[in-house]
Amino acid sequence: MEKDYTPKQDIVSILTLDRLSLTERAVNSIIKNSHEDVKMIFLDNGSKDRTLEYLNDLKSQYSERVTVLTSDVNLGVSKGRNKIIEYAMSKYGDDLNWVLSLDNDCLVHKGYDEAITSAIREEGAQVVCPKLIQPDGSPFYNANMGFMIDSKNKKLKLEYEVPGEGSPQKRSGISRLESDVILGTSAKTPEFIKKVGGYDEGHKIGWEDFSLSLKTLGLTKESFEYWSELRGGQEGWISLTELMNGENKPLAKIIFEPECLITHDHPTTEEFKDYEAIRRKVKTIKESTDHFENVWGVRPVSRRD
Repeated sequence: MEKDYTPKQDIVSILTLDRLSLTERAVNSIIKNSHEDVKMIFLDNGSKDRTLEYLNDLKSQYSERVTVLTSDVNLGVSKGRNKIIEYAMSKYGDDLNWVLSLDNDCLVHKGYDEAITSAIREEGAQVVCPKLIQPDGSPFYNANMGFMIDSKNKKLKLEYEVPGEGSPQKRSGISRLESDVILGTSAKTPEFIKKVGGYDEGHKIGWEDFSLSLKTLGLTKESFEYWSELRGGQEGWISLTELMNGENKPLAKIIFEPECLITHDHPTTEEFKDYEAIRRKVKTIKESTDHFENVWGVRPVSRRD
């Protein structure tokens, strides 16, 4: 049943760190494909190029729509997103409808904002996860399967498939559904923020979204210890939802909304080589992975592992 709904403030947030051309492209997609009342909040993580000059010019041009927050140092993904969420909550409070988190290599498609609001209004969603696609149009992950776990070997991954004719991956995301996955590109409501809180800042970059998902599902390190020890564990990958078997109560309702379409166009060209070397620094990723394992008792792995 559709809930009573009063229009509130919609916000798109973006973390920036150099890569000005990507930020310009992301902003253009937001301006082109959003209602005029959607506001933008940026947090710059210490850019050394012309990004901050561009953002300040943008604020001058769209004074009522744009807010620019800055940090002299790179706060990382988790802390940066938390800073934006804290700012949005303090400024708008319960008048906030949702805040959508994006990286500057993301592009929103027409209707994304109406789809988020629709999922909140019609499904009672407290966090809305988009259909995230690659530049070639293939889904970023299998929304039908979501998280997969090898409880015996204590590993967790997000299910991916190679798209193909008749593949479940081709079908994933056709219908709106309740999910166990929160991506970085998710829209969070004030209700979600109050119930669940923000990101674990032990993750500077890597696995912060996995961690927030498990927190939202009401899981703890003890949950995984129970599955791996008391149940004897199960070798091989099965869905986390199947393993949970309705035994825990999520803190908030996650809705996967396929009409909220976002492209993640992560360029690996020569132009961004230096940025990628920092972003994918082995030491930083290992620290985040080790932190996740220490907190949750399972080790997150990528599609390549």
